[in-house]
Amino acid sequence: MAKSIIIFSFFIFYSLALYSPVTCFISNKTDLFSLLALKEAINVDPNGALISWNRNTNFCTWNGVTCGRRHPNRVIAIKLDSQGLIGSLSPHIGNLSFLREINLQNNSFNGRIPQEIGLLRRLKNLVYLNLIDNNLSGAIPSELHFLEKLEALGLGKNKILGDIPQYIGNLTSMIQLSLRSCDLNGEIPESLAQLQKLRRLNLGENNLTGTIPPSVFNISTIRSFTVDFNLLYGIIPSTIGLTLPNLRFLSLGKNKFSGSVPISISNASSLETIVLTLNDFSGPMPMLGDDISFISSLTNCTQLRVLDLSSPFISGTIPQRIANFSVHITTIGIFGTQVRGKIPSGIENLVGLTFLGLARNSLEGSIPSGIGKLINLNILSLEENRFTGEIPSIFGNLSLLTNLYMQGNNFSGPIPQSIGNCSKLLGLYLSRNSLSGFIPQELMNLSSISISLDLSYNALTGSIPVEVGSLRNLASLDFSNNRLSGLIPNSIGKCVSLEQLHLEGNLFEGQIPRGLSSSMGLTNLDLSRNNLSGTIPSFLGLLRLEQLNLSFNMLQGRVPTTGALEYLHCGTDSVIVHGDLKPSNILLDQDMTACVGDFGLSKIISSPPHESNNTLVIKGSFGYIPPGTTSLIILVLQ
Repeated sequence: MAKSIIIFSFFIFYSLALYSPVTCFISNKTDLFSLLALKEAINVDPNGALISWNRNTNFCTWNGVTCGRRHPNRVIAIKLDSQGLIGSLSPHIGNLSFLREINLQNNSFNGRIPQEIGLLRRLKNLVYLNLIDNNLSGAIPSELHFLEKLEALGLGKNKILGDIPQYIGNLTSMIQLSLRSCDLNGEIPESLAQLQKLRRLNLGENNLTGTIPPSVFNISTIRSFTVDFNLLYGIIPSTIGLTLPNLRFLSLGKNKFSGSVPISISNASSLETIVLTLNDFSGPMPMLGDDISFISSLTNCTQLRVLDLSSPFISGTIPQRIANFSVHITTIGIFGTQVRGKIPSGIENLVGLTFLGLARNSLEGSIPSGIGKLINLNILSLEENRFTGEIPSIFGNLSLLTNLYMQGNNFSGPIPQSIGNCSKLLGLYLSRNSLSGFIPQELMNLSSISISLDLSYNALTGSIPVEVGSLRNLASLDFSNNRLSGLIPNSIGKCVSLEQLHLEGNLFEGQIPRGLSSSMGLTNLDLSRNNLSGTIPSFLGLLRLEQLNLSFNMLQGRVPTTGALEYLHCGTDSVIVHGDLKPSNILLDQDMTACVGDFGLSKIISSPPHESNNTLVIKGSFGYIPPGTTSLIILVLQ
């Protein structure tokens, strides 16, 4: 009996020795040392994300570390995304054999992806690996093929090179695959078609070539399909909308796809975004041609939010049926095509639009006033078409508008005063039209304008409103090549953010306003081809001008700088005869050194004239001769 008790007690002791804290302690040390090794490989921790990573506390309580329930002392997740961490990925990460999730997105890890991630048998449990937006380099490790349970792999926005490995197709549990912007090359592997659970595929912004394997279009679970900004070519299968019925996001832009866009795409009734821009698609685009049945079917895409059909080979007209698109649509882009005709009046029904881009087409006619009902518009881009008529005054209802592009058309009539109601406007571009009348004072009240106010190349008359000084945030002001007259208002100097000022090609008179002396950020000033008179002001020499053009005025004096002709004096061993030296030929370079802007009558003489008995006659015009320059610059007038 005593012997049995001894044997039983020994069994209990042996069992405890195997399965209680001793074994857990050994396992804990493995995870502890692995985590400390990870910390050691990180050089910069700006947010103090790893402060808690020390031996004095249980690592299961450390920031970004999660331990399991079934194995409470084993690390199952590391989540340190967007912490600004800089360093390398320690290979010891492969010793955390219970890991199911690694999220290090949006940091600055560099070096190679450790191959040890795929080595350990237990690491087959890893289901989520997100290393997007770091500085990792090298090829995708072949050892990743061991991660049979991986559901999400994100390596995008790194410096990963090489091909997409064939073994990716063996990771049949994959739901999300993001390899965007990795400098990958080669072709898309056919094995990708084996990922029959795939929902999100993003291979955009690489150097991928060849065609998309047809079998990839048979992954019926795909919701997001992105391959834009590559070198892919070929045609899109005519059955794409049937084989990818769950498609919500389709982006094929900036490739070399050709042929026509299949009308079956409308069968994907959950479509939210279609981006086909900058390809070689030809013929009438189904959305833009006369295929009314297709337009009707596209209205079944009740979740459609983004439609981008830009391509130089697309032709046709925009049908009235566009008015039946989903009210959820926020973006329509049809740029640089052969699309012609008018904008359908029914576009006013698309009240959810925030971006309407119809630039660089062959659209014509007047702008439907109904566009003024699109009160959610942020950007309206209608430039480089053949539009005529007046700009609708109802545009003043677009109170959320930030950028209005209407340049390069045939608009006529006055600029609507109501545009002054667009209180969030950052840029207004109305150049190269036939607009007439005065510049509305209401435009000068748009203190929000900070990018550009461009009214150039029109037929505007009158003077610049003195309220122009209210545009304190404006960087670029261009009223050039109109018929504006009167004085340039002194208040223009209150535009303290001004970098570029173009008033050339008008009828301005009087002196250069002294108010410009406050424009210390001004780099480009063009007042040429006006009727300005008086003395060139000395304060121009204090500005940081890179380009200055005062030519074809009636100004007197010299450009205020002591180095105006230094490069003619000292920049060559030869004697330079300019022949037409005058204020309008003096420009300032980026170093505030004055430069001669026109060498049309110049001659280079191999030796100084006093060493020769030859008589040299050079044509030229009277102009200002700076003191002390005649030793090397000779003006012989005929």
